[in-house]
Amino acid sequence: VLVTLSETREAMQPRKTDKNWVRLAKQWFRFLIMSSFALEVVSIFVSTVTGTVLLSHGEQVAKKIVGYTAPLELLHHHLEFEYLTIQIGFLQGLFNWLVAVALEQLIP
Repeated sequence: VLVTLSETREAMQPRKTDKNWVRLAKQWFRFLIMSSFALEVVSIFVSTVTGTVLLSHGEQVAKKIVGYTAPLELLHHHLEFEYLTIQIGFLQGLFNWLVAVALEQLIP
């Protein structure tokens, strides 16, 4: 995401000589790239903190793990908000980045 932003920093600056739709597309590009970065950082932060919390309570978590075949099942069942934040934040960030790259290709 940051590489895409740094590579297109000059080209994606809205200019007064651009057509209205091009200026709007450039503004949307910047919004999508920045929101993608923010969503990915939130996803990474929440997953790291949740993993640290689970690992720091070793014996309590070990008792909860019984009956689950994967750590994600434990996360989904007991920490649903964190699970959804990680999943939705990551996917939405990825989709925002993909749409931004598609917009970049459409802009002349």
